[in-house]
Amino acid sequence: MNKIVICCLLLVLCPFELMAEPHCALFLDTRLLVMAHPLFSVFDSTSNRFKGTSSEPIEGGYQGVDEMVEQIKKLEDTLLMSSARLKEELKTVPLRQRVAVERKFLAEKKELGNKLENLRRRVFVARQVPILPGMTPHSAIVPQVNDIMFAIRAVVKKLKNKYNTELVIDISGLMPYAGRVELTESLLTNKHKQISDKNASMPTQYLEWLQEADQYWAAKLGVDAEIIPYGALDTRLEAVKLMEEEVKGYKIWSW
Repeated sequence: MNKIVICCLLLVLCPFELMAEPHCALFLDTRLLVMAHPLFSVFDSTSNRFKGTSSEPIEGGYQGVDEMVEQIKKLEDTLLMSSARLKEELKTVPLRQRVAVERKFLAEKKELGNKLENLRRRVFVARQVPILPGMTPHSAIVPQVNDIMFAIRAVVKKLKNKYNTELVIDISGLMPYAGRVELTESLLTNKHKQISDKNASMPTQYLEWLQEADQYWAAKLGVDAEIIPYGALDTRLEAVKLMEEEVKGYKIWSW
């Protein structure tokens, strides 16, 4: 009887976490998170750069760079004269409207300042490849890649905190992209016995067979496949929704 009472007291007094069912591991697909980021929509696969960012090449070579330098000079002159123009404008504005005019002026000045800084950065980066004027180096995409990775890390952190787990599995490497594939003669050949033989070598044909099998099942199962059917919680859709929340209001020109 005493043992039963003690057991009941322990169950009541012990922390709730000890009574709860242990949280399982989580899995997500970072490819989906990358595609959910606004920068993905402006990625140019031809140049491997992000359009509308400092990594975007300047068209026209030397002439294109010179034209952008002229734009910079015009913006600098505009900003330099902006305070004087505001002073003249306020002379004819009623007192009750001055606050609104000044707020509009500050907003426009900030926007012009951001544009000026962006153009300066573009010109600077576009001069890093001497033999290709206007072309940006491969490292030019580092700021954009860092932004994407920062958002992905934020999503993973939120999931870990929500489900109280430290294990989050990225299944992108387990599900390679594959288009339409067909069963080949090599794939139809059963090589399990040879592969499982510890004494057998692993010739090229077996490696090719494994590659074909990998591509076949990736295409057949699709992105919704239960790649980890047991022991892990599928948070792919939830992760995408969290990413959309994380990058809400994100501006392409944010450097």
